[in-house]
Amino acid sequence: MNTLSLILALISPLALAGGSHYGTPAGTPARFSGQVSEWPVPTPAFARDPAVAPDGALFIAVMAGDKVARFDPASQSFKEWDLPPKHHPHGLLVDRKGIVWTTGNGNGTIGRLDPATGAVREFPAPTRDGGPHTLVISDDGSTIWFTLQSGDRIGRLDTASGKITETPTSGGPYGITLDRQGRVWFCRMGDDRLGILDPATGKLAELVLPEGSRPRRMATAPDGSVWVTLYGHNKLVQVDPAARRVVRGGPARRSARRRLRGHRGRRRHRLGQRNPQRQRGALQPPQQSAARGEAAHAGGGHPQDDRGCPGPALVHGQPERTPGPGALDAQTIIAGAAMTKLSEYVEIAAMEYLLETGQDELDAHWIAEFFQDSGVQEDYPRQDLVAFAAMVQKELTKQSERAGKQTRFQLDKIVHFVRQRRKP
Repeated sequence: MNTLSLILALISPLALAGGSHYGTPAGTPARFSGQVSEWPVPTPAFARDPAVAPDGALFIAVMAGDKVARFDPASQSFKEWDLPPKHHPHGLLVDRKGIVWTTGNGNGTIGRLDPATGAVREFPAPTRDGGPHTLVISDDGSTIWFTLQSGDRIGRLDTASGKITETPTSGGPYGITLDRQGRVWFCRMGDDRLGILDPATGKLAELVLPEGSRPRRMATAPDGSVWVTLYGHNKLVQVDPAARRVVRGGPARRSARRRLRGHRGRRRHRLGQRNPQRQRGALQPPQQSAARGEAAHAGGGHPQDDRGCPGPALVHGQPERTPGPGALDAQTIIAGAAMTKLSEYVEIAAMEYLLETGQDELDAHWIAEFFQDSGVQEDYPRQDLVAFAAMVQKELTKQSERAGKQTRFQLDKIVHFVRQRRKP
């Protein structure tokens, strides 16, 4: 017999923090304690996907029984409503007005139940055999987004009119959530990817995950991050929606950006050891001689890197310093070999972007974060972000084409080997 397991918790009042997009905001209890109790569901026919209502009651989809059940924790009693035949509710949420919305997985509809009156309505999706699966609701309650797993689509329902529109995608979309900017995130379970839909433009993007990860369910946390279950890898990962990358729970691989940070940290440490005054910020780069200045400042007062781009700004107007025997020339350290070349930053950015996303079209949010986080902005304060992004995009295209050629070369070798084996 199907049973409903509930945790009766003795908690302090919940701080409404938002983030669930299942109608009732997520709570953050300061203290939590309790025990697990069970109650038999009246219709034991695949009860699933519980959702909390504004009044604290719990609504449950009874998929095989074509019903919605309500459990009242105070009286520990159930009430059920019948849904149309073959509705087969898969997902369920309760909006802030107490209206229950369901995904009709069996007949390609979205269901609406008003518990106060018992009235039930169905809104057919354009793709009737698409298998509506999981749903979320916008913060203002005006829009319900849902996945159509077998139809490879994302559905959008206007809660006022009942009108449904669809956006084609791929990978059997499963779990779904909304980020703080209102973008729709969904699990493309069959493609090992997360899909991202911008409602304002209708454009789709994606975040590539490890092969075989099979992302299944997802939810937005109160801090705005997105948490995703990787069904194929038995993992839970945290995604930064703004940066569009996995920040916790991903592969244990040290990124090129972190290696670069380590290099920069060691460089600063060595500089501080050799010249403690500079470590405290007291020593400024010395003024260069006229001959040296002409060589290093031919590009408008800043050293040029190997791409002809301006390097770090140098502080002028300081008294001439003559280093003693064996002393460290701070100017040489800043403008010399110890500084990461801009071309190296470009190559590292392109390589890391390919490793993280598998895409050859650069994302603006990603490159802006790299520009600030990796040290480009600090080392090259006059470097324009747009120009840097253009250089990375060019390198990205080159690396992608090179990888494609290598793949084709390896395939040709395999084909040649097979043909040679088949010869009598």
